[in-house]
Amino acid sequence: MEYAVWWDWEIQHLYELEHIWLYLDAAENIIHAEASWHGGYGVMNDGSGLPLERGRLVLCSEPGKHAFAPSPQWLLERADLTRRSCGAEAGRAGLIIPPL
Repeated sequence: MEYAVWWDWEIQHLYELEHIWLYLDAAENIIHAEASWHGGYGVMNDGSGLPLERGRLVLCSEPGKHAFAPSPQWLLERADLTRRSCGAEAGRAGLIIPPL
């Protein structure tokens, strides 16, 4: 199952489309999860298992960057970079319009 998440207007290039992929077993239980992470993707497991609450995946999102993480620790390790590249820098790159 794929979720596409549209974020708008508070990052350097004014929008972002991120993704979360869930892998389910025959009983529709989540058995694996991946999510976008700075142009790539990562497995949403911080070493202690999937971040599930009542059978639902719970992820963190990096402020102004939108990369998903399975725990706040992934984001805290990048906090200085996040502070430098967000806030006053929001919108500086305008809209990204890829060739169609």
